Amino acid sequence: MAITKHTKGYVTVSGTTIGNQSNMTLTIDGDVGDVTPFGVEWKEIVALGKGWSVSGTVYNSTGDGGLSNFRTEFVSGDRSCTELRFYETTANSFYGACIFTNFTYTKGVGNVDQVTFTAQGTSGLTYATTD
Repeated sequence: MAITKHTKGYVTVSGTTIGNQSNMTLTIDGDVGDVTPFGVEWKEIVALGKGWSVSGTVYNSTGDGGLSNFRTEFVSGDRSCTELRFYETTANSFYGACIFTNFTYTKGVGNVDQVTFTAQGTSGLTYATTD
């Protein structure tokens, strides 16, 4: 078995690239419901709906209009996104509609500027192996 190594990825918001990602974490949660009849010893659990959230960090670069627009939208906009797409390779990506819940802009002396964001999915999540 080979160990995978993330070497390059990027994030797009509604079709516009906002930057090269340094990391991302995708979480998919599945809800369950307890349908156990009263008096039964063992629980009976059924699968219910799923949801997803993602957090990631992208590098800021001068002249990056996509990231600048993203900052402006987050500060003054409604934070909704029709398609957040985050790539794990140049061809493979996850995408779905979302609402951004966090935006953190980090600057440090001698360090690369970074933007960290968190988003909550508002639709199903799709995985694509090509654009």
